[in-house]
Amino acid sequence: PVLALQAFSHLYVTFYPYAVNYVEGFVLDDAVRLGRLSNIYGDPSAHPYNLSVYTPLYPLLTGFVLQMTGPVMWPARAISLLAFAVLCGLVGRSVTRINGLGPGVVAAVTLAASPAFHPWAALVKPDLLGLALSFAGLYVLDRNGCDDRLPSRPLLVAAVLFAAGFW
Repeated sequence: PVLALQAFSHLYVTFYPYAVNYVEGFVLDDAVRLGRLSNIYGDPSAHPYNLSVYTPLYPLLTGFVLQMTGPVMWPARAISLLAFAVLCGLVGRSVTRINGLGPGVVAAVTLAASPAFHPWAALVKPDLLGLALSFAGLYVLDRNGCDDRLPSRPLLVAAVLFAAGFW
């Protein structure tokens, strides 16, 4: 029942038309600017003051979608929710690889039901996309390892995922 309630709450928030958290407006503004190919890091001494505290990957992805939908919240929230689902899946797969299916499912469900993630899993925030991409880099290295040849393909893929997670 807890997961069902959380899933309902995430879907409700995803399609709620107004900002739920004050950060959502800043990030959505960055996405709209990047969708128009405008600079999000403006002159700090000029008015209006535009604050951009996040790296540009999430607003850039969202900006492409917003070109089709207009400045609404649900595409950005859907990207966050998808990143959270990917993160839960990768955590489950990682634990399954070491300890078997049962513990892997428990790990994925525990993360999905975690009160640490529930309040912001469906918000317009880049945190989960960065976390999912970074964990995907760890997963690639854990799953494939690296051979003696440098640079190895898994290492390069992991490096790209880590860089995307930080960008």
